[in-house]
Amino acid sequence: MDALTHNIEALLSKGYHPMADAIALGGIRLIAESLERAVKDGADIEARGAMALAAAMGATAFQKGLGVIHSLAHPCSTIAKVHHGLANGVLIETGMRFNRDVSETAMARIALEVGIRGDNDAILADKAIEWVAQLRESVGIPGRLSAVGVDESMLSEMDQQAFLDGCHQSNPKAVSQDDIIRLYREAL
Repeated sequence: MDALTHNIEALLSKGYHPMADAIALGGIRLIAESLERAVKDGADIEARGAMALAAAMGATAFQKGLGVIHSLAHPCSTIAKVHHGLANGVLIETGMRFNRDVSETAMARIALEVGIRGDNDAILADKAIEWVAQLRESVGIPGRLSAVGVDESMLSEMDQQAFLDGCHQSNPKAVSQDDIIRLYREAL
């Protein structure tokens, strides 16, 4: 889910970098084809190899930028001691929903890349978010921060760190400090 977050945030991040976008879409496709297989059977070398490649693709693509998911995830690691990849996996749906209104076309591209069809970009964008949430659940990653040890008492300190984190500067939608605390509460 960490690799998926890198690829998705790179694709959604503001700026123009068609090569990074193509790499991110390719990484997303590999993850769609391989993540569940790799989790189900750790000896599936083909699936694990595809996931390693998808992770490298995400790391390459995010030269374009990351976004609010990473800004929210970093304090989960430093304050609540949640593994970075797990924090990204828990928060990916929250971040995608936040960016939905400004990232419809890019999210529609995600849906098409993973084989989802729909009549228009709005439908496809919603289906992309649903696909991510279903994938997260299928590999056993919760969708709530409370399930990984984050509680309300940590939010004020996490809020401060998340807002100071530079990743949200390339988010496709401007992120305020009020947005940060609201997103944490939604994800709690």
